[in-house]
Amino acid sequence: MYGIPGERLKQRIKEINPSIVGIGGQFNAHLPMVLYVARIVKEINSKIPVVVGGAVINDEVVKMLKDNSLIDICVYGEGENTILDLAKWCENKIELKGIDGIAFKKDGKVIKNKPRQWNFNLDGLPFPAYNLVDMEWYLELPKKGIHYRIKDDYRTMTMITSRGCPENCNFCAIHLVSGKAWRSFSPEYVVDHMQLLVEKYGVEQIHIEDDNFTLDMKRAEKICDLITERGLKVRWDTPNGVRADKLNENLIIKLKKAGCWRLTVAPEVGNQEVLDKIIDKKMDLKMVEEAARLCQRHGMPLVAFFVLGFPGETKKNLQETVDYAKKLMRKYGVIVGGAMHATPFYGTRLWKEVTEKGYLTKEVTPEALGQSLSGKSGLIRTKEFTPEEVQRYNQKIIRASFFYSAIRYLKQPWRIPYRFRNVYLVKSTLMRFVKGVDV
Repeated sequence: MYGIPGERLKQRIKEINPSIVGIGGQFNAHLPMVLYVARIVKEINSKIPVVVGGAVINDEVVKMLKDNSLIDICVYGEGENTILDLAKWCENKIELKGIDGIAFKKDGKVIKNKPRQWNFNLDGLPFPAYNLVDMEWYLELPKKGIHYRIKDDYRTMTMITSRGCPENCNFCAIHLVSGKAWRSFSPEYVVDHMQLLVEKYGVEQIHIEDDNFTLDMKRAEKICDLITERGLKVRWDTPNGVRADKLNENLIIKLKKAGCWRLTVAPEVGNQEVLDKIIDKKMDLKMVEEAARLCQRHGMPLVAFFVLGFPGETKKNLQETVDYAKKLMRKYGVIVGGAMHATPFYGTRLWKEVTEKGYLTKEVTPEALGQSLSGKSGLIRTKEFTPEEVQRYNQKIIRASFFYSAIRYLKQPWRIPYRFRNVYLVKSTLMRFVKGVDV
């Protein structure tokens, strides 16, 4: 865990003496850290209500409360307005039963209130309260070896400019957090936010973590136009991925001009039928190659995500994904660092399928999910494959990634200084090359 040490956290809680403590968890694998903080709170004062929100709970909100005595209230869905209502509850202005989007314990039972409606007026939300954070300490973390998405030492922040996803991929848990209705901040709001980070806090790099940044291509173009018009000097990327069929040449040109230095797409697999019928992602793989071709033409680095080991896949399908990943690397210079194992997040259709069919190799715990996401140890075994066999296919992609990464740096040596700006990065990157992992 990175961040404030436990003893310092205890001291801060004692100093503040809060009426309520909220803990956010972005992923299921963060549950141990959430409980660690909750335990510290309860050790100081067992009467302080501990509220947990974020994707760490997914749709397991009732189970979360039943299994964890340290947690008093769970917030599911979007939490900005919910936490304001909880503050009013602390002031005895409203009752818990009247707050939408929460579950809580009462008389030994768990009560789950109705969902809160999604917020369709995102511009009505204020910017994050950066003034409450020691921003210099935070922004200097990469130079100490604590990184965000990638190993560089830029002063980096993350940002989300839209919410929700209208697609239907069987493994994705985002619908449980932000729903299917896509909603966005206006281009002006987004660029105002970026400008604040750059001009007030000296931010050099922004990771835009949207699931669908380019879903509205005209909006994405407008954001780029505003960045360019204002002369905003910041590098940014889309590490969570955009749909390949929501890119065109004009948009790629504008993205690059506006400081976007890297795009990410997610073909997931190398077989169209698997993509359509098993994953249920309605996207033509030909559009991935078209996006790769256009990015190559305009010097826009492109990353591709792949996932191996879905129920219904055959060994032939797994090899097709390996071959497709190699093709993108060889023909278009696409960056592929390896593949993830198909990971059954709680509440997803994939989780329900593997649970019902008895495909799980072990209990789905936060630790097991983390291992699966990192590509180290899968959770799914079918008649067609074992997790170990899936990993062997992944190793093929990793070896190819190492080979094509070396070629990429040999062909583009001018990129090296941007990747290796301090001794720590040189050392860590060399170690990753020795292990055969793309950087």
